[in-house]
Amino acid sequence: MARIDDAQKTLRILANHAEVILEAHLTRGNRILDTIENEQLIKTLKQHRLILSIGDEEPHLKKVLAQFLGHITESDRRRWANQHIDKLWEELAELFEQYKQAKIKVAMADQERLEDEIKEALSGLIEDIRIATEAFSAYINSGFSYITDLDLRIRENERAIERAGRLITLFDSFNILELRDHAGNDPFLKRLLLKYLPITLEEGRSNLSYALNQLRKLFDVCQDSCRTFHATSVST
Repeated sequence: MARIDDAQKTLRILANHAEVILEAHLTRGNRILDTIENEQLIKTLKQHRLILSIGDEEPHLKKVLAQFLGHITESDRRRWANQHIDKLWEELAELFEQYKQAKIKVAMADQERLEDEIKEALSGLIEDIRIATEAFSAYINSGFSYITDLDLRIRENERAIERAGRLITLFDSFNILELRDHAGNDPFLKRLLLKYLPITLEEGRSNLSYALNQLRKLFDVCQDSCRTFHATSVST
């Protein structure tokens, strides 16, 4: 009974603080703001071993909790990251079900038609993911040189970090377990969902990683320039 009681207490804690916990998961990379308002929440979550905090790092949700939240918020994360891609994925999910029904009923004409529709829709989804990633990379490669004011450039840099977070959320929302569930044992769906789509997602992650590295360098340069500018202004 003790274990059941502990589990029930943990579930109540998650329910009582669902808004803050979900915000941390969906928008802050599983990190909880270490503020006075969240002090009691952080203490409670630590007591129930739901968060970790090492050194000066912000407290972050433990992996097992993050995985659980990821499972129950897949569609929400995809919608938050990119509503257009989320809509395409919903349409694809419906096509998957129609295709499986056509196979069960041995409706060959419908099966062939749906295979073509699925390939076309998935190609569009893959292209949209590539465009989103390439557009972000081009945005970073501009170096924000069109912004002359240093403070405004720093703010633009912060906006870029938020955009990057949305892209990361988008990639992570395509959970391999979800893809396997849609694919089942069908060779056609397995080839599309477990081969071609993951390749696109991995390419996107790689490009995003490079762009984020450039973004960090830009941010450091902007901050150094801003500090130098303000120091010069004060001395004069």
